[in-house]
Amino acid sequence: RPEETIRAVARLARADLAAGREPTRLLLVGGESHEIEPLRELARAEGIEQTSTFTGRVPHDEVAGLMAASDVFVLASEVEAGAQALGLACVATPTWAGRFMVEPETGVVLSTAAQRDDDALVASLTEALAQVTDSIRAGGYLPEAIRSRARQRFGEATFVTACRELYEQACNAITGSAESTQ
Repeated sequence: RPEETIRAVARLARADLAAGREPTRLLLVGGESHEIEPLRELARAEGIEQTSTFTGRVPHDEVAGLMAASDVFVLASEVEAGAQALGLACVATPTWAGRFMVEPETGVVLSTAAQRDDDALVASLTEALAQVTDSIRAGGYLPEAIRSRARQRFGEATFVTACRELYEQACNAITGSAESTQ
């Protein structure tokens, strides 16, 4: 949902300027050149052309570095989950992935009203981005705390433990089936 994200960042940038702060910057990573030009036009129309960067398609191995240089990861999608391993606060739509991925200490999940239409999404994104950036400025959403939580939830030890439990359940199911047929 890059159009809605651009409009939300534009609203936030205008609020930043009105408050005497440096305007929020937008880094939009990915997309083909035919997709990027209309987004640049929208950023120009919204008045954030100078504070917006559109990378277009980048090599996969460069994505993590671009994300790590950011403050907030916006996930205004309908199906994906975010990237907290880099220590980024996440703003996500209230999809199953967004609700699963984002906890109060790692970011904000938009209300279900945000899914009503594009204008509602822009308004909700603007509010959430303002909340998260204000919190970051005040010392909240610490990258190491977010990374630590990501390791706790999705790290190697957690993954191995979950796989071992599934494997044991499968073995017990097979053994139980074999024993019941004898």
